Amino acid sequence: MSLELWKEFENCCAVTVMGESTINALSATLISSRALRGIRPYTVDRSVLRKVLVKGLEDKIQFGKKFSKYTINPDSVTITFEDGTESSGTLLVGADGGRSQIRQIFLPDFKTVDPEGICIFGKTPITDELKKRILPKALQWFVVVRDTAPVIQQVIWGSELPVSMFVEKMSFPNRSLTEMELPEDYLYWSMLLPTKLLGMTEDAVTASINRPSTEIGLDITCEWDPSLKCIIELQDPSQGAAIRIISGPPMLPEWETSDRVALIGDAIHVMAPSGGVGVATALKDASILSDKLAQGGISKSSIGAYESEMRIYAEASIRRSFAGGKLFFGQPPFDQCKEVSFKATSGEE
Repeated sequence: MSLELWKEFENCCAVTVMGESTINALSATLISSRALRGIRPYTVDRSVLRKVLVKGLEDKIQFGKKFSKYTINPDSVTITFEDGTESSGTLLVGADGGRSQIRQIFLPDFKTVDPEGICIFGKTPITDELKKRILPKALQWFVVVRDTAPVIQQVIWGSELPVSMFVEKMSFPNRSLTEMELPEDYLYWSMLLPTKLLGMTEDAVTASINRPSTEIGLDITCEWDPSLKCIIELQDPSQGAAIRIISGPPMLPEWETSDRVALIGDAIHVMAPSGGVGVATALKDASILSDKLAQGGISKSSIGAYESEMRIYAEASIRRSFAGGKLFFGQPPFDQCKEVSFKATSGEE
């Protein structure tokens, strides 16, 4: 990234607040609060970050294509899309998410598991109505809203069945310094909850999660204090979604390195969002892989060096996510999580 583009990135960042509060969901009372010290991180809107990263590369990027298969040639790799079109290059980098089709073909025995959690996320515009209704503390620092089951339900389920909602104010102070279109100020929030709260059977969970995420969020927060529930009530419905959490193993397996295929991000180390390090780990992948390729060219040696280094820090990130998952939504130990199966729709030739 050029110095000019880096400055553009900084101007597009939201304000980073160096403090955290934990709030009881039912009473809206403060559980704990503390200022943060240390290096101030960058707070970014993901859609804006993507616009910054692709700036100057627009003519090299295509959207609207669905992957079907890849073919390894003597000196290249060719992707075939579902519409029958093809594209060839010297290296295929799979960055297609936790349910990666490229990984399913490249590493068909790779295991992912179900941590028994649901993530709901959304955006709530900071309007005059929100300011009137919301708990003022929720607009001050980064906030974690905590909700746990009553004691008899805890005994029945053997768990607190915790629900945790993370709320972060996204305010953009440098609008006049950038030509990039920035969103209006909003609250970004995400909610982690145990799958059990959506149903006691797989069919019930599937039916529940297929509902609009706004409905799920309102159901989960129906007994919350109005000054916190309003975050869900006043959200922008077009910006919300609910997903089932999946995770890879902390100890990534060894595999035969290819000089034509490499995996980064969730495609190789998908993790629960409870550690807050998924995006940072993926960006680190991209940085290290590009450095290795710049130093040694596109080769098994360069890609293998990236994979060896990646396994080490990816394990730390996944273990952090598991620790957070246990606290935030009652995630069971990894060895007790059921395996999730994916079926590749096509393959390698």
